[in-house]
Amino acid sequence: MANNSLGNTDGPLFTNSSAVARKTCYYLDRFQIFHSGPPTKEYIVNCTLNAVLAVLAILGNGLVLQALRRSAALRPASRALVYSLAASDLLVGLTVQPFYVLYKTAEILNMHQLYCVTGIGFHLSANVFSAVSFLTVTAIATDRLLALHLGSRYQRTVTLPRVVTVIVTMWVLTGLWIFNWVWDIKIYRKFNIIVVTICLVFCTSAYARLGYRLRQLRVRTMLRWRDAESTTNQEERSSSSGSKSKLRFGAYKRSVANMFYVYVLMLICYVPYLAMFVVIQTTTVTKAKIVTLSYTMTLLFANSAFNPFLYCWRIQEIRSEKHCIMWYYTESKATMIGLATMFSILTAMDIIGNVIVCVLIVKFKDMRIPMNYLILNLAVADILVALFVVPRFVLFNAYILPDGMTGTVICKLLTGGNLSWIGAVASAFTLAVVALERYYAIMNPQGTQLTAAKVEIIVPVIWLLAILFNLPLLLTDRYSTKHKTCMENWPEEWMAKSSSLIWLVVTGYLPIFLMIGLYARVVYQLWFLDEDDGDSTRQASMGIRRRITKMVFTVSVVFAACRIPAQTMYVISYFSRTQYHSDLLHIISVAEVTANSAINPFIYAIVNHRFRQHIKELICCPGLCKTKVDAFIPGQDSTQDATYTTEVVQLQQT
Repeated sequence: MANNSLGNTDGPLFTNSSAVARKTCYYLDRFQIFHSGPPTKEYIVNCTLNAVLAVLAILGNGLVLQALRRSAALRPASRALVYSLAASDLLVGLTVQPFYVLYKTAEILNMHQLYCVTGIGFHLSANVFSAVSFLTVTAIATDRLLALHLGSRYQRTVTLPRVVTVIVTMWVLTGLWIFNWVWDIKIYRKFNIIVVTICLVFCTSAYARLGYRLRQLRVRTMLRWRDAESTTNQEERSSSSGSKSKLRFGAYKRSVANMFYVYVLMLICYVPYLAMFVVIQTTTVTKAKIVTLSYTMTLLFANSAFNPFLYCWRIQEIRSEKHCIMWYYTESKATMIGLATMFSILTAMDIIGNVIVCVLIVKFKDMRIPMNYLILNLAVADILVALFVVPRFVLFNAYILPDGMTGTVICKLLTGGNLSWIGAVASAFTLAVVALERYYAIMNPQGTQLTAAKVEIIVPVIWLLAILFNLPLLLTDRYSTKHKTCMENWPEEWMAKSSSLIWLVVTGYLPIFLMIGLYARVVYQLWFLDEDDGDSTRQASMGIRRRITKMVFTVSVVFAACRIPAQTMYVISYFSRTQYHSDLLHIISVAEVTANSAINPFIYAIVNHRFRQHIKELICCPGLCKTKVDAFIPGQDSTQDATYTTEVVQLQQT
């Protein structure tokens, strides 16, 4: 029988057994959650991929929706179908992938209640929005097939109200059908298999039919043009040209090709997951199969992030509108509210997560090691990024800056975001120092190591360099009464371009290339050269070094993934015809930097067991968690993560 309480918490969520455990959530005795043993780097990498893909899906599909709203070139009925597809893809990035990251994070942290809540939310949202995307692609294939068979009657038959009715019906029926997942999952799965099979067969046959008919029409069109060129009768030539114009063969062929590419991309992303799902349902469940399923699921979600790029590549109307949105200032209130909401979420995650990191390092004695002091400095820099993003992108309507010197001073110190960039530069330099520390600690363990005294010198130097590096921005920021925003006012254009290039090189490429070179040597040393000689002490030491290296290496990878695109866009904006700090291109670059700062605490918690354990101690109510943490091992090097054991006894619910 299923539990009526908030999940079953009998014992740990994972065991070291290779067998796959099954648990139920809430009253869902038909819904069994698979636990495949302690997940490690596979889920960490997968969560990171989903976080990046979610950002791409949100930004890309948000721009596509805005472009579709502005575009008048596309036929309204066709535009409505693409709008529905982009909306479902946007919701995948907004809900499904965040749920998935939390779901897997709860699995890693062994938190069954959170696992149940986020797992059920993930499955419900994923099934709804993926089904809507699948049905919308099928509806698009149907629309193209009707255009071929109805001919001149197509525009009278396939009208915007009818298409909107079909779209609303798809969304409503999918939302209602998902409740059967709760009621009877077996019937739900069987019905879905039938529907998916029918849709795949129909779409494939429809595009095959369209391809065959287009080849026939192409031959007929060529023959018609040949006849028109050979005749001397002007009326016949005019009639032939009119027939061709009426047919609109070229435009129709392009639209079919565009939607065929969308269908092929969907197949590439969906079929591996469907195949792996069938394998799991028909064979014995193992950890390897579940991990493979999770990666194929990520590929399925990636379809939502890839579609906007495909639209821009294939659909000229969307590409031109998207270019306009990316480069020109918009005063759309809805857009600014959306940006304020996005930045509010990012800043809340950033501040809360990094404050927790600071509290952990300050409160717990075993966390006070030189390496963690650098992590503390990185967390402070990330908090600074978030704090001074708020005045610019969240509270933009809460105040009006005064003109003159007062407005300029406020711009320089508060609303211009200069202090955020000081934090961003400090975090880049801190990560470079961390890479150097890891290199010397691993490659020369007997040499001079990082100490608290050295950290007391390194940290002030980092902040001094960050402030000096941002002085040009502090000096050039002015309040523009024309654009009602803070802008950089450089004396010469070449100065602005040079400054942006220096920013890209010094705070972007140089730290990243340094980290790549150092971590490549460290990874090679730790994972490929060091052999297992049976010494338990040495094995424990190597395990600790590897865990620390994985944590800081993951942080560095996320840094590169977020900062390089952001700073590249910053440079491009200076080499464009116009550049305003309210351009969407600039806003996206700031969002990526803020997202980088918000993601770091999650990386610490996912990769580092000690951070996870102390987070549990902070969030657990007194008496609910019993924790035992050993102190440093005598003789342990100060740069290494001290070995400790942790035993958590969870409260069994009644």
